Amino acid sequence: MSLEQRAGADAAIDAWNVFADEHGLDQCTIRTGRRLSLVAERLSDIGGLENFKLALSQIPADDFLMGRVVPRDGGDRFRLHIDRLLSTGSGMGDLLARLIDNAASKPSAENHHPEKSGKPPPPPYWWRSPEAAKAARNAPAEGWEQFVKERANGIWPVEYLGPLPGSPDCLVPEPVIKKLNLIERYGASV
Repeated sequence: MSLEQRAGADAAIDAWNVFADEHGLDQCTIRTGRRLSLVAERLSDIGGLENFKLALSQIPADDFLMGRVVPRDGGDRFRLHIDRLLSTGSGMGDLLARLIDNAASKPSAENHHPEKSGKPPPPPYWWRSPEAAKAARNAPAEGWEQFVKERANGIWPVEYLGPLPGSPDCLVPEPVIKKLNLIERYGASV
């Protein structure tokens, strides 16, 4: 492995560790030659470090990958780790490639570039403080409608939009829930 490949692999592992820390996942603390070679190989496969970071940015929208899906058999929830993300031989196929494809198929790239809207995206779980929840409940419906359209794309991202529509703690105003059919599309089974 060249020094450039090693640097890229280290940078990818560093990016994973930042992501894992932000989302409560396990960091990669052991950097064996085998693991670094695998990371370098996968970076080559997917087109480099920026595509790796793009793949990471898609994970929070996937309830299964984020461990929010409760198994029907009552077993443990899925827990993503870097080895599973890099794997191409598991039942999940090439997860990195799928995440990159998901990013490419987004209807509007503008929604994912805060520099275009002038507003940075909120941090995950911004709504958990009582002050933020109160402000969210008092926000105008038009703002909520746009926020939901930008964030919900087939999966309700709890970390950004709060509790599911239909749940008692849902922050989205009732008119927006009705207008966008959010209970039918994403609703909690209450």
